[in-house]
Amino acid sequence: MNKNKVLLFILLIALAIFLCSCSTGKTVKLYPGPALATKNIATIKASLHYYVMEKIIVHIMAVDGYVASRKDIIFSIEKAYILPGPHTITGFVRATGGKQTPYMDVKFNAEPGHEYMLNGSLGLFGREQSLWVEDLTTKKIVASAKPQPENGILRAYRPIPPKFSE
Repeated sequence: MNKNKVLLFILLIALAIFLCSCSTGKTVKLYPGPALATKNIATIKASLHYYVMEKIIVHIMAVDGYVASRKDIIFSIEKAYILPGPHTITGFVRATGGKQTPYMDVKFNAEPGHEYMLNGSLGLFGREQSLWVEDLTTKKIVASAKPQPENGILRAYRPIPPKFSE
């Protein structure tokens, strides 16, 4: 009987870990008209890192003001297909332990056929809280941002940007 309880406990822990690792992110196409060839668009995606006992997730909450939502539920954007040119990414970094950065905006210029990843730092071990965009095609960092003080106070919350309308 005791072995069954231990086995059930291990199974429940494994199920909880699996469910926590499932993504709530959404893939979105952020340009009008039919889908274009990958050589004519750019892709930006969120990053996910595993450390010893924690998962660090970089959330993309908005791309050029577009927020992925259904009814009153806001989803983070896991991957977005965008046209080449200047873009603003709004995101933040969160750890499974609950630590989170404020929302930050990163501006970058997307090139056709390139894939980009939004990365970030929680500000642990003496590092500053920040977000940056890495071009996975060239392996270079193309943009970065740090939380900016608003009225002398570091913003811990920023209203959700307006929804994108096609």
